[in-house]
Amino acid sequence: MNKLLGNKKVIVLFVLPGLLVYIIFFLWPILSTFYYSAFEWNGYSDMVFAGFKNYSRLFGDRSFKTGIKNIVILLVAVLGVQLPISLVLALLLSRVTKGARLIKTLFFIPIVFSATAVGLVWLRMFDAKYGFVNQLFTMLGIDFQQNWLSEPNNVMWAVCIPVVWCKIGYYLVILYAGMKSIPNDYYQAALLDGCSGIQATMKITIPLLHNVISMCAVLCAIGAIKEYPLIYVMTLGGPFKSSMTPAIHMYLEAFTNSNFGYSSAIAVVLVVISLITYKLMNVIFPTKDIQY
Repeated sequence: MNKLLGNKKVIVLFVLPGLLVYIIFFLWPILSTFYYSAFEWNGYSDMVFAGFKNYSRLFGDRSFKTGIKNIVILLVAVLGVQLPISLVLALLLSRVTKGARLIKTLFFIPIVFSATAVGLVWLRMFDAKYGFVNQLFTMLGIDFQQNWLSEPNNVMWAVCIPVVWCKIGYYLVILYAGMKSIPNDYYQAALLDGCSGIQATMKITIPLLHNVISMCAVLCAIGAIKEYPLIYVMTLGGPFKSSMTPAIHMYLEAFTNSNFGYSSAIAVVLVVISLITYKLMNVIFPTKDIQY
């Protein structure tokens, strides 16, 4: 077996299928997107070289500016609400002795459904006349009826709710698995020293969970930047493009307006934003060498 694996031809034979899949479905689309972004092209006629014209157009594009603002709102929602809730629920779940598997399953169920299905459910819940949200306020005797998805001032805060809700279970499971990997000896030693449950959480669990939290923070941030299907199903980027995101704007420019060159430029900028965000998250949450 070692002789076989030492043969370079055999190594190439094993690596080649995966490498071809990577080149065809990952590397080639990225490189072609960079290429198309330098042209004006409607998808069927001859391409016209435009240089950086598509990129300069972005600076005056109101929809793109709105998309960047909405990305910031989504980042605040997922990092300030989604991740802390997931962490708190994981901490509470780690103390449950019976039914932990059932609870994890219930929280994870929204991940199983497609974003389209989740968007349609929340679209009905936010309905101004018959939706559950307004009906709930009525049942509680609170006069707070809103047009959640048709008012520019309300729509982004409304769509943030399902965006946060649908991924809580995903990060909960990751954080819970990280907590279970921490040796129980640390908690027993802390208990002997008179450490309370909250002190054990702050002094043992959170520090030893640092790298897992960092990974979840990066996943949350990148997910918020490329958020597309859920918001598209609920609002189509409206009303008046107030819930527009760069991903939705890219899709509409390509498949509604047939501006494939311009949509490719949006995609390139979105990749750059994702890379910058990834680096910033690594600065804010640097990886630590944690040994149990």
